[in-house]
Amino acid sequence: MENLLASLEMVEDPESCLLVTAAYAHRQSSRGRIGWRTARLINEAMNWLYKQDIKKEEKRVEGRKLLGLAKWIYECLEKERITLQKERIKELTLEEFLEKLRG
Repeated sequence: MENLLASLEMVEDPESCLLVTAAYAHRQSSRGRIGWRTARLINEAMNWLYKQDIKKEEKRVEGRKLLGLAKWIYECLEKERITLQKERIKELTLEEFLEKLRG
């Protein structure tokens, strides 16, 4: 996950760096560093952020925030598994996630 955060710095453009990070996630998946579903979710998240109506110069900052939070969640789940229906993963709020970890 640290490498994904670093990939936001691979290009100067604060908007296209999101697309580079999405591509890098798939590279990491093909190398066995992260799972295919994780790469797909990162791709979707970076694409969503890319399309948002926010200032171009703010997009890299928002990408860092999003990946930073994803990193924390990913690390929480390395040793702790939560039960969740596959189709609900995109709807899961941070509050629900924390409740499941307390569970």
